[in-house]
Amino acid sequence: MRPHRPGRYRCGWPAALLAGGYLTAVVVFGVIAAVSGDGEVVWWLVVRQVWSPPLDMGWYALVLVLAGGVQSWALWQILRGRVVGQDAAPDRHVRRLRRVLYAYLAFQLTFYVAFFLPSPWWVDIARDVVRLALVVLFHRVLDGTPRALRSVALAAGTLGVVGSIGEEVFDELDVRAVEQIFDLAGLDGLLWSLWLLWSLWMVLILVAQARDGRWGGVTMWSGAASMLLALLVMPLAFGLAGDFGGFRDPAITVIFGLFEAQDVLMLVWLARSAHDLAGPHAGAVPRRERPVPARAPLGRRHGRRSARRSPYRAVVAVAASVVTLSLLPAADHARGPFTSRSDCERPRSAAGEYGRHVESRPMTGETAFVCEVRRSDGSPFRQSTPDLALVAYGHRLCGVYTRNDPREIARVREAGGVDVRGLTYTLAEICPRAAAIVKANRDEEDRMIAEWKAEQQRICDEAPRHRPLIRPESASVRREPLLTDYGNLEAYEEDGENDPFEDGLYELLEKNELVAALPGHMAIDVYSDAVTCVTTETYRRRPPVETKGWHHVVEVGYRSPTGEIKLGDPMGGAELPDLALHGRSGDYRIRVHYAWLPWKGEKRGAQRLLIMAYPGRGDEVVVHRERTDP
Repeated sequence: MRPHRPGRYRCGWPAALLAGGYLTAVVVFGVIAAVSGDGEVVWWLVVRQVWSPPLDMGWYALVLVLAGGVQSWALWQILRGRVVGQDAAPDRHVRRLRRVLYAYLAFQLTFYVAFFLPSPWWVDIARDVVRLALVVLFHRVLDGTPRALRSVALAAGTLGVVGSIGEEVFDELDVRAVEQIFDLAGLDGLLWSLWLLWSLWMVLILVAQARDGRWGGVTMWSGAASMLLALLVMPLAFGLAGDFGGFRDPAITVIFGLFEAQDVLMLVWLARSAHDLAGPHAGAVPRRERPVPARAPLGRRHGRRSARRSPYRAVVAVAASVVTLSLLPAADHARGPFTSRSDCERPRSAAGEYGRHVESRPMTGETAFVCEVRRSDGSPFRQSTPDLALVAYGHRLCGVYTRNDPREIARVREAGGVDVRGLTYTLAEICPRAAAIVKANRDEEDRMIAEWKAEQQRICDEAPRHRPLIRPESASVRREPLLTDYGNLEAYEEDGENDPFEDGLYELLEKNELVAALPGHMAIDVYSDAVTCVTTETYRRRPPVETKGWHHVVEVGYRSPTGEIKLGDPMGGAELPDLALHGRSGDYRIRVHYAWLPWKGEKRGAQRLLIMAYPGRGDEVVVHRERTDP
């Protein structure tokens, strides 16, 4: 066996310098972390995530150094390129497969493993198109393997990738029919099924590669180990970890380090699969008439030599285990899909029949829990955790929450700084106990709000009714209490000549603190914290002045350019009836009466407002009664 000298490979020296420099940096800063306890640098070098390292680095520095060693090895395997003197085979399918493998490797590094760039839906579709090319080209290049194996791999890979593209498109268009079909069929979900199809393709390709003979042992073992980590080690690790105290707990950090290892091994498989295809034998391996090896005589020594010489049997055994695991019911701990904050915040509305706006159904269950975590900046959950792992962790915290054992809650809080009792509303979508408490709290809030509204309604029902001294042309007593956001009622008539934001109306309002008017713009000032009971009246002629029982009465002139005078909350709240006389435009006089209403011993329990309007000229402001206290 020849040594792996950097000069043997096309990019050997740059790869060796980069991998060696990275490993040196990890070791140096790992030693610093073990001695001083400051592990920020080595954490960033190895993990490259925004979540914080454990407070007590201790032995965990060794774990980071070991992980850095694996990543350094992966850098060497990926970056060194093919052996010097070898070139792509003349087979055009082989050359295309190498290019596609490198393209998929670049996609994974850029968006999903190393740099974590934002990946909108169209990037995921582009990645899936590259995956589809991988499926087709592997089918053509591996034409020396059994047809049944290749056919099953082609079908599984194509269905998985095409289904993934369709899921992305349907999700962007907010079409949920496919998901509903899977739910009705009792399957574990569209995304999980598509991921299983892709995993089956990967396993079959590993078996085909081992039979083919063009790929080396490192290529085989990196691919097989990546699949084992995805389908066996991850569920087992989560099952044995128990109830974690938080993502700063070293145990769960090691588990998610295994997730990163799975990604790194997959990158090595992609790179080595492309490198190995550059050999001179890549296009010369016999295809359909491959020699059948003679049966080896029984014997322990010969058997050992055969096992050492070819990884085929071991890889096939590993692949068979992976196939078996992939056909088991879906475990909620596998890597699975990832829902980003932008996915959760994406508008879920559409235009219905005749252009009507139709709101989508609200999110519930595990999807709602995942989005609640993604949208929360102060959440104790790791934001980069895959959906299924995040849900699994949430279910474990639900167990802690449900048992409500003070010692267990304290242990979880001390281990990772997670106060389970403060996660009631976050866990409610997946935790029955938390959901029951949230429902009880909301029912109590609804009851209190209903009681408050009923009391406000009684205030206006029992308020004195105005008895006009002359017959009004129209009168309206608002049955419901009026509430405003900022204590303003405003009427604005659009005529193209005035600007409600720059006409200075509110400066005029400050003079009498009740009502002010300009042509096409009028405002009335009340207290925003108190309920207002409103009566409006419109007259053909000037009504007599009434001040008895009122604490403030002011009359102003108003010119209506459109013949529609509707006061309302400028923030989009309630609107009062039209004060104009049968749509008449022109000059009006507006008289506003204001008084406090006592309620349950409070002199300022609510407000009473009477607004009169009648045709009349004059812009002067007349204060019929100065403001007085109740």
